[in-house]
Amino acid sequence: MRFYNFGDSRNTHLLLIPDNAQHYSIFERGIKDLIPDFYITICSFDGFDETIKETFVSHEKEMEQIEAYINEHDEGHLSCAYGLGHGGEVLCSLLERSHITIDKCIIDSAYFEYLSTPYAMMQASAATMIFYPLIKEKTISRGVMHFLTREQKENPEFISRWQQHYLSHNLDFIKKRSLFNQFSSSYQLKHKKNLLIPNTAVHVFFSMKMGARYLRRYQYFFANAIYHYFNMSAQELLITKPDQWALELYSIFKGRI
Repeated sequence: MRFYNFGDSRNTHLLLIPDNAQHYSIFERGIKDLIPDFYITICSFDGFDETIKETFVSHEKEMEQIEAYINEHDEGHLSCAYGLGHGGEVLCSLLERSHITIDKCIIDSAYFEYLSTPYAMMQASAATMIFYPLIKEKTISRGVMHFLTREQKENPEFISRWQQHYLSHNLDFIKKRSLFNQFSSSYQLKHKKNLLIPNTAVHVFFSMKMGARYLRRYQYFFANAIYHYFNMSAQELLITKPDQWALELYSIFKGRI
């Protein structure tokens, strides 16, 4: 894993964790308004960074590297953290492991789809078949086309920017094995019911278009979290409205909630 830092190290430290199959630059449009007030560290996973030769192995290994970084640079205590998609599940696991402490965190568009090993392998294979042609060969697979056709009717800007993230970067270095390992590892992250972490405020960005099933899932794991509801699709806030995304983070991490 590599850590990219932005801003003045004397400011409040903010850790950002991307979703599966994402380059760390997914945050580049959102952080520009946060840099004056935060010291921002973006995690870049093994296998998904052009400067790292290693293949992604597991989220366990990535979490160990995050914990080592925070222990070395922040004495094990982080002011605030944000996890997007499966990155939110990684953040949840970091809280459960208790090797570092975090004052405030935001979990955005996480899925919490725990599967037994055989089903995790099957689901990871399907996800790899969708994303590999998109990020490696810059072609739209049938699975992605199905997603685009359904979602584009509601928000073409979201689809355009989501697609641009993969097609505008040279991601030829990403290996199919990294994709498979990352998804299979995510589907096997198991979390406790009604997670309560002393001295940690957990905020949830819930995208209403994810549906009631995912809301019930969030409430199962985070009954006492502070919920922020958006009439959007998963990850739409960051991808289409980075200025609003930055403002939401600022109000939580610099506010009293």
